[in-house]
Amino acid sequence: MKHMINHFNTRDKLRSLFSFFERLCHSDTNPSSFSLERIELSSIDQCNGRCRYCYLWKGKRKALELKHITDFLISVQELTTQDTIIDLTGGEATLRKDLPEIIQTCVTSGLIPNLVTNGYRLADKNYAKQLCDSGLRHVAISLDGFQKSNDYLRGNGSYEKVIRALENLAEQHVHVVTTSVITSKNINELNDLIDWLEEKRYINGYNLQILTNYFGRYRDKEEWYKKSELWPKDTRAIDTFTKQLQTGLEKRKTIPSISASQVQFWNTYLKDPGSFKKKSDIECTIGNKFISFTPYGKIKFCHVLDSVGSIINNDIKTILCSRMSQRRRKQIKKCNKTCNYILNCQYRLLVEG
Repeated sequence: MKHMINHFNTRDKLRSLFSFFERLCHSDTNPSSFSLERIELSSIDQCNGRCRYCYLWKGKRKALELKHITDFLISVQELTTQDTIIDLTGGEATLRKDLPEIIQTCVTSGLIPNLVTNGYRLADKNYAKQLCDSGLRHVAISLDGFQKSNDYLRGNGSYEKVIRALENLAEQHVHVVTTSVITSKNINELNDLIDWLEEKRYINGYNLQILTNYFGRYRDKEEWYKKSELWPKDTRAIDTFTKQLQTGLEKRKTIPSISASQVQFWNTYLKDPGSFKKKSDIECTIGNKFISFTPYGKIKFCHVLDSVGSIINNDIKTILCSRMSQRRRKQIKKCNKTCNYILNCQYRLLVEG
């Protein structure tokens, strides 16, 4: 203690130091107890897509300053591992002119950048190469079907742009995963699409997601799916889709981001989503392994709930040690919402009845 007093020769510094130690000793506010598996950097609210199932493109078109992004990436290093993935999202991240610099900073900070994109700008071969030269080796690109279905869901001309983007990324030997949202418009062709993409050697993996409402028009409204033209309502189509998907999991060489048990769950859930609820005796753990950085500089543990602080005003450790963060993590554990994370990543937390 004498050494501390000699080193910190003012009462204010001592008080600050003891306060910091006190917060660190609390298990729920100890930054060292966090091991972030995934970070989401949503650096811009603007999007050049017009997807029918998403309304985020109607945002305020806010883009976070590069300085704040760089400061965040540097400060978060202590909370990550060599396997921590950072998803570069938006809006649409490729609308930022400084995206190559952001990718470079991610790499030098020991993070694995994964670009989550609609792929439109990657249809430009030179631009795709520029991003890859900056250190980009992982891309998740949206494709919701063959041309007619995809263009209906995501906008005219979007299919051709994505195919050119896939060709450009293949030339750069980038790890590519396609993401498709299951809807009434594409449920009959998604299995054929995956087989075709594998045959063309465009992809290393594929991911499928169930349509959710938390970011869309019917936010927080019960039985919103009954009003949606995009929700699959044909039970025969659902049975055929899930049966073919199960078969595909066994024979395809590309790596799926879904499991056989998840496909079985989908078969039941798609037919009657209103009959499922979150198990009351199991806690959601997203608050301890994930953070999202919004275009407004806010830090969130969960997309559905409010932010816990601003990186513009505070450093990441201060935010994670705050009482607000502690309250939010407790709130997440008790949350009963069927959000995108629960539905598509932690479906085992849901039970029928």
